[in-house]
Amino acid sequence: MYTAAAILALAPLAHAFVPHHGRFMVSRSTVSLLSEPDFGAAAAPKELEPKLFVANLDFGVQDEDLEDIFGPYGTVVEAHHVNDKFDPARKKGFAFVTFSTMEEAQAAIDATSGMEVNGRPMSVSISDPSAAKPKRERGERAPRRDNTDRRIYVGNLDFRTSDDTLYDIFSEFGEVEYAAQLTDREDPSRKRGFGFVTFAEKDSASNAVDNLDGLEVDGRSIRVRMAESRN
Repeated sequence: MYTAAAILALAPLAHAFVPHHGRFMVSRSTVSLLSEPDFGAAAAPKELEPKLFVANLDFGVQDEDLEDIFGPYGTVVEAHHVNDKFDPARKKGFAFVTFSTMEEAQAAIDATSGMEVNGRPMSVSISDPSAAKPKRERGERAPRRDNTDRRIYVGNLDFRTSDDTLYDIFSEFGEVEYAAQLTDREDPSRKRGFGFVTFAEKDSASNAVDNLDGLEVDGRSIRVRMAESRN
């Protein structure tokens, strides 16, 4: 592929050098160049969607109830209380609500975060999927580095709570490097009721602790705190 500089260098040898429909054309030559994109230009930051992460929901809350709760604050495009993928009739205790604008989403956060629904105070925040990078394949480890202030202890877990569920919940607050409920060394099929989540950034870990401690997951109120140093 010829560069623009190479084309300009060849121009004096040709009869003409003219732009032609977005191409540089040199007569008496087969050399041509499509207009090239500027790969050096910085990509514009991706704007957040007007999508809310709603946690600590009573299992009896239906999608229609979410529409009624959040409807007064704007146009609700979609509202979905997440189902257990192994038992679709069973709710997970957290949901996503999408508005038509960020202004509406922010108004809903201001008005409903902490609001009690069926006796449970909701936790409402902006969902930021761009903060969470694709999950690594199971067994693939992140580059080893100090995880002080990035590692969270998650206790009082139901034995049925999967690593994927932990990842889905905590990744709403940032890039998750590791999420797992620990298993018994003698019997790996037996869960131990607690686990750890490691974030890429300490601010994400702190935000998750502030928002998720006490969240009900699979019927149990989980305990979330910064993990103690292993040193």
